[in-house]
Amino acid sequence: MVAKILAVDDDPSARDLLVAVLGYAGHQVREAADGVEALAVANKEQFDLIIADLLMPTMDGFEFVRRLRENPAFVSMPVVFYTATYLESEARTLAKQCGVSHIITKPAESERILQTVGIVLGMPQLPVTPPAEEFRQKHPGLLPARLARKADTVVSRLDAIIELGLQFASERDPQRLLNNFCAAARKIIGAKYATVGVLDKDDRKLCYLFTSGMSPEIAARISESRLKLPESDAVLSERRPRRLSALSGNPKLVGLPKQHPPVHSFLSAPIISPDRVYGWLCLADKIGSTEFNEEDEGLAQILAAQVGRIYENASLYSEIKRYVAQLEAEIAERKQAQEQVRELNNELEGRVAKRTAELHAANEELEAFTHSVSHDLRAPLRAVGGFSKMLLQDFGPQLPDEGKRLLNVVTSSADQMRTMIDNLLKFSRLGRQALSIQTVNVSALVHEVIEEFRKEQSAGKVDVRIGDLPKCKGDQALLKQVFVNLLSNAIKFSRKKENPQVEVGCQSPKGETIYFVRDNGAGFDMRFADKLFGVFQRLHDDEQFEGTGVGLSIVDRIIKRHGGKVWADAEEGKGATFYITVPE
Repeated sequence: MVAKILAVDDDPSARDLLVAVLGYAGHQVREAADGVEALAVANKEQFDLIIADLLMPTMDGFEFVRRLRENPAFVSMPVVFYTATYLESEARTLAKQCGVSHIITKPAESERILQTVGIVLGMPQLPVTPPAEEFRQKHPGLLPARLARKADTVVSRLDAIIELGLQFASERDPQRLLNNFCAAARKIIGAKYATVGVLDKDDRKLCYLFTSGMSPEIAARISESRLKLPESDAVLSERRPRRLSALSGNPKLVGLPKQHPPVHSFLSAPIISPDRVYGWLCLADKIGSTEFNEEDEGLAQILAAQVGRIYENASLYSEIKRYVAQLEAEIAERKQAQEQVRELNNELEGRVAKRTAELHAANEELEAFTHSVSHDLRAPLRAVGGFSKMLLQDFGPQLPDEGKRLLNVVTSSADQMRTMIDNLLKFSRLGRQALSIQTVNVSALVHEVIEEFRKEQSAGKVDVRIGDLPKCKGDQALLKQVFVNLLSNAIKFSRKKENPQVEVGCQSPKGETIYFVRDNGAGFDMRFADKLFGVFQRLHDDEQFEGTGVGLSIVDRIIKRHGGKVWADAEEGKGATFYITVPE
């Protein structure tokens, strides 16, 4: 049914809403800013329905309807009051006396407005008797008195809300925040009892529970029960508040323990942030009324949402504070550990300095001892060797063959002893000699050593092959001694072969440069390879191959001083290969 409707309201935004909603439904809407203007328009035009506000300047809604009913033409005119929530109960009482059967409370959804208009337009309209004289006398003072009482309530609520806001702004502890909110919400909304519950991170059980308005004994029992209200399950899942009224008083109907005081009205709102539901606010028994109204519901929803955001921030602040404390403790532990390490380092440096001094003194003593031993041994060895040779030269013809043989053995042993002493001195000096690091042309170095062997005719008929040998960094004189010792051994142990061969080359597995000296000589048993590089350690006797057992020890000492490695691979009767590395 399309109707012509008069919208009477001093608030332009309220009239605009009615015009938009009713116009969308096809109704024709006229506007009036107060009761005086509405009476003038109604007397000029015919309307099917009038929607009027209560509080308006010049003439309020009640006076407008009373004067409207005095005109016989409007005794059956349907009227709907359009009023704020806080005047709803008073509006209903006075509406009956004015013949108004329906009220739309502000703010209202579009569906509610259209539904009410449809119901009123579909009802038969009976004549209404104008209000009695008693109404004329009572209603002018009724609204101001109610507004005064409402103003007192609003001021009281504003004071409580301001106080709560100050607490919200200053409180950083999540539990104190919720406890204060529980008491403040009960005071602001006007409930006898209040309960605030916060769920754990998994939303399965309560981690905090706070009460207000209850005796300590009841509060303790509720806390021990760790309740999760059934009514709050819907509140949490839907993220919307819920009101219940006209309850029997049994607290168990809303999930409260039986020890809780009787509950006749109930209001619950979710404590939420934009990203998460944290818990719920439950209020029981409205003070001064039998039920909580829409204003209470809206206020509870706003407060719960506000505390949800602040609780989230406070929880984050608390977590950050705990994390900072943990970091500070870790930093303190690290500083303590660093101080301990510093003390240990100082102690270690002291020990190293002491050991270094002791080692230096020991080396000096060893050097002096070596020099002394060398000098003391050389003199008698020279005497033994010299006199033995003089005997052979001066009295050789007179000596029997066995005597000559024995003197030759003495002379040879003295010469060998002198060589061993010289090698031992050379070996001992290697540890004290400073390295002169430079780029070494290994290929030229090896060719130089081979040429010296050929001049001394020590190479004999050995076939020496030299491959590509890259340059390296090291002490040229010491590296030359390495190749002298390795090549002299290779030539010595292969010269008894029919076709003696010695090869000097290089390998580069995984980017590492490895030099090698290979021969096809006598070789050795790899079971005794660990003895190769020990001082005076020999795997062949003097009758097979001459030597003192110091040459490979010198090679090992020089290569290790360069930070490299030396090792060997061999097979008896088939030759041996010695490998060395010289890192950059």
